Amino acid sequence: MNFEKIIQQSLVNIVKELYHQDIDPACLQVNKTRKDQEGDFTVVVFPLSKMVKASPEAIAGQLGDMLVKKLEILEKYNVVKGFLNLFLTNEVWLQYFKTIQNTDFRFFSQDTAQPVVVEFSSPNTNKPLHLGHVRNNLLGCSVCNILEANGHKVVRVNLVNDRGIHICKSMVAWLQSSNGETPKSSGMKGDHLVGKYYVEFDRLYKAEIAALTAQGMDKETAEKQAPILQEAQEMLRKWENGDPEVRSLWKQMNAWVYEAQIDTILSHLTPDAYLITDSSTHTPPSAYTLRRTTPIEFDFNAIAQGYTVDLLAQLYDTLGIQSYLIDVGGEVIARGTKPDGSPWTVGIERPSENKYSNREIETAIALCNQSVVTSGNYRKYYEHDGVRYSHTLNPSTGQPVNHSLLSVSVISRHSWYADAMATAFMVMGLDQSLQFIQQHPDNPDIQAVFFIYNDHGQYRTHATQAFQSLIIQ
Repeated sequence: MNFEKIIQQSLVNIVKELYHQDIDPACLQVNKTRKDQEGDFTVVVFPLSKMVKASPEAIAGQLGDMLVKKLEILEKYNVVKGFLNLFLTNEVWLQYFKTIQNTDFRFFSQDTAQPVVVEFSSPNTNKPLHLGHVRNNLLGCSVCNILEANGHKVVRVNLVNDRGIHICKSMVAWLQSSNGETPKSSGMKGDHLVGKYYVEFDRLYKAEIAALTAQGMDKETAEKQAPILQEAQEMLRKWENGDPEVRSLWKQMNAWVYEAQIDTILSHLTPDAYLITDSSTHTPPSAYTLRRTTPIEFDFNAIAQGYTVDLLAQLYDTLGIQSYLIDVGGEVIARGTKPDGSPWTVGIERPSENKYSNREIETAIALCNQSVVTSGNYRKYYEHDGVRYSHTLNPSTGQPVNHSLLSVSVISRHSWYADAMATAFMVMGLDQSLQFIQQHPDNPDIQAVFFIYNDHGQYRTHATQAFQSLIIQ
């Protein structure tokens, strides 16, 4: 929308109406308002003064009144000598932003400029997160959006600053002043405790600078030669060289920070924070009502594939297809039989040594008018320093699960429900899962379950009685 043209044409009509004069639109300059004045657009009124035989201020006031009445896009105006400053309404700007939001808005086409890496906000783990980090994230996102609108391919990078001289400062101060203080012994959150010693380093550093300058050393030299700073620098060199003692302390203090952050997240995920209606076990997920007083985002990917299978099955049923087998990423549902009248056969995968190993079948089952879903932690994991961390997190601790269970297969009438329960059993572990099944004998959708677990380096299996009856010998 060309606001300047709209305002200019309206001015031509208003001049004709008020002063009975025809005027060339080019004589009415409509420009963007100068930065030292308020407004969105400015009309230069001086050329009309001679024609109308009135002061520029009076003409500007008359034109402003008429423009605001006739144009819905204008909210108000002000007059500065011979300049009429016009203000667009908030609704105009909101509509403009919505238009941009709903389109791939760019000043230039993609790939017309060099790629750019934007790094933000890269928090220091020695300091609790605060509004400054929110500000930096908003600024970083805005810069990225502007660069993309100008044709750049933008790569967003966030570095977690958990290493370097600033981290060593906290470590040195903790060694000098803590007397072995820990989050548990102090009752402080881990990130607050580490932040405390980051501040303590600064206090000790300033005290040493003051002592050195009192002895006659100039301030610049004292700042470089303060013993505690040199100790931090030496600790950094040791860290870079892999010194076991320094690395151990570094891991411990970082762990305090991360555990505290996980605790903060978990404090917003307590069960009593939600109101759930319709507790029917077998109602599709879309029928649940989940309400929380503060905004939070949920990722339901754990049951998305299972629910997709159910939706496809409903479609096939609607089309009158009586026999079919649907598999979406390992979530399987079977209806009817194979063309020869025999039941559908579904294999249960044997856990592999790593994510790159060939897939093998542990056992096979006959499936008819039911769904089977398997969850496991042997393909999706993160490995660091020889330790393998599962992709499944225990919501009660915020940590990756750490037990012997490798995979769980659940047979149910609904894939989404089997998907959810298989994941839940992977969190519980073998013993708690079996106990849960025994405590719910009236739930037919968790009676047929197959567990594969690690028993001192050997694969073992456990099948419930209902699952055993489906195994093909």
